[in-house]
Order: sequence, then C-alpha cells, then structure tokens
Amino acid sequence: MSHDHEQTLDRSKALFGPPPVLSTEEPKQFDGLFDQVIACLKPRDTVELILIRHFVYALWEIERLTRYGTVSIERWYRETLQLRAQQEKLQRARKEDLAWEERGEKFHQARRHRAVGGAGG
Repeated sequence: MSHDHEQTLDRSKALFGPPPVLSTEEPKQFDGLFDQVIACLKPRDTVELILIRHFVYALWEIERLTRYGTVSIERWYRETLQLRAQQEKLQRARKEDLAWEERGEKFHQARRHRAVGGAGG
C-alpha cells in the first residue's frame, strides 16, 4: 500500500470518530483488528472502508456479546451456588433451632410432670 493511500485511509478512518469500545475494553485491540481487516481486504476507496468499518463494528459487537454471555453464565452459576449454600445453612440452623425448641419443651414437660407428680404423691 502506498504512503499516499495510507494517509487517505487514515484521514477516512478519522472521520468515523472514536471506536465503539467500552471502558472495560481496550481501544488498541479494536484499532488493531480494524487495521488487520483493512490490510487483508485492501480497500480502494472510502466506500469500501465504510463497509469494512461496519463489518469490524459488527464483529467487535459479536465478540463482546459472546464474552459477556460467558461472563453472565459464569456469574449466574456462582451466584446460584452461593444461594444454595446459604439456603442449606439456613435450613441447618432452622433444624437446630427446632431441635433446641423440642428439647426445651420436653424439659418443661418433664418439670411440670414432676411438679404435678410431686404435689400429688
């Protein structure tokens, strides 16, 4: 690619404004992808560059959605495991509380029984 052609492409790319990159993404990666696709397809004019831009934007978005889909599934899975662990912990605590309540009732019943039996005997 000639130096003049590269300058024309750079000026055309500058018209597009900043890349559609989130704060969690790396603009240099997007620019690198854009430049690699340009090198592969060798656009001859601004119209071809615009089409390449749309292709790269779409590709970038597909990759983003794939990444975030994976992250979302992982996050959901971890949260589900944590929720299950919390539920099991609460169930164990509730069973322990019920056991203590049952022991307490038996203890009070035994005291009442002794008190009633002792008074009547």
